[in-house]
Amino acid sequence: MKRRQLLQMGVTATTLPGLANPISAKPTGKLPMVLTRGHFKTELTYEGRRFTGQKVVLKDGHTKTGYDTNGSVPGIDRGCVQDLTVVIHGLDVPASGAIDKVQEYKRSLQRAGYEGTVIGYSWDSDIAGKLGFGLAEDCADKNAPKLARFLTEYRRACPNGVLRLVSHSLGARVIMETLKVLEANKSGIKIDSVHMLGAAIDNEAPTREWPASYRAFANRVGHTFNYWNSDDPVLTFAYPGWPLGESGVEWGNTPPKNYTDIKVTAQAGSSHSNYMAVAAWVVNDMYKARKPDDGSSGGGGDGGNDGDGGSRFSNGDQVESTTDLNTRARPDTGSSVRVTVSPGTTGKITGGPTQEGGYTWWKVQWETGVQGWSAGRYLTPGTGGGSGSFSDGDRVASTTNLNTRHRPGLDSRVLKTMSPGAVGEIMNGPVRKDGYTWWGVHWLEDDLWGWSAGRYLKKK
Repeated sequence: MKRRQLLQMGVTATTLPGLANPISAKPTGKLPMVLTRGHFKTELTYEGRRFTGQKVVLKDGHTKTGYDTNGSVPGIDRGCVQDLTVVIHGLDVPASGAIDKVQEYKRSLQRAGYEGTVIGYSWDSDIAGKLGFGLAEDCADKNAPKLARFLTEYRRACPNGVLRLVSHSLGARVIMETLKVLEANKSGIKIDSVHMLGAAIDNEAPTREWPASYRAFANRVGHTFNYWNSDDPVLTFAYPGWPLGESGVEWGNTPPKNYTDIKVTAQAGSSHSNYMAVAAWVVNDMYKARKPDDGSSGGGGDGGNDGDGGSRFSNGDQVESTTDLNTRARPDTGSSVRVTVSPGTTGKITGGPTQEGGYTWWKVQWETGVQGWSAGRYLTPGTGGGSGSFSDGDRVASTTNLNTRHRPGLDSRVLKTMSPGAVGEIMNGPVRKDGYTWWGVHWLEDDLWGWSAGRYLKKK
């Protein structure tokens, strides 16, 4: 693979032996950066003699998909790493500011427990200043083939590593357009998780209302997490519409099953630069969305890890997968994978439970027709019958520390977190939203009415 160096900065390095099949990477003293700084310029546009505006164009000597590095990027300049996160900054960030931003995110993620490698992607987001939002969007779009090429070359060099993208502000547009390029190229490249903070893209972008970006998020990402802040003053001022980072997905629209909105207004406050206040949430979501082995680390935003399955199910019960979940030929992590089902896939219990390798295994006949063994901790009762179907008046108990919300959905405010074993009565539901089945519950001891996720309720 051909290396790229930022020659204009005088960076030189020798090619590592065996780069075509790197095993591991030795840390370097510098922050690894992928760069497209100085690749673009603005150009005046005219119709005849009439000035009509400006546009972003490539400078001479640069190509549509070319990118630079500073000589220390894993998979390109040196060996592979087990877990790589690429941080993409937002609007009006100069070159020096990009390094500062990536360093800030790196420190915050590491303090929150992230053990992987953080690198930056630095692009000309300051091409027209704060008021040149449309030109910056154009520049973001033109960066997509460049970032797509880097991700493709990294994935080919390091096929077994975990690959993540984290963005702030207009960096979300770079991600969205990059995913669209990967989808159009039919490259097979998939990003394990995407984490967008204060996303400056339309709140319909990940939904069926925008088919191209919907397919890109659905097919090119293991799981997308959008952290939104209704009090973000910059999004309110700068974005000409309803930004995803201010509201989450527009009410009533349908995002992919592998997409989650997370409200962070209370944590980030009235600020566009305080999203790392939820760094611990981001890291938790990263490890929930890791490459599928036999599920994720569990522990969603509306409940905790609800155990390993135990004897929760009986033959004939309807179940759903809660993550990208492997179904194996035998109840053993060493057994061959027959299929990896997406979150929300429904099936029926046909055998089990069997204890092996720290998991409780259940035999499942999936709606796709494939049958095999899956880990019970990543199965939840389905709504088509069995233990997950409730009726008005049913007595239920919480199986974990369980949020009760004002309305169904992760964007609704939490009224109270109920303790495990709290008893309530089903009063309404079910409602499907944000990947959960919600039930209206009257919690008897607290005399409190609210909505809770059904996967963390059981019949009394």
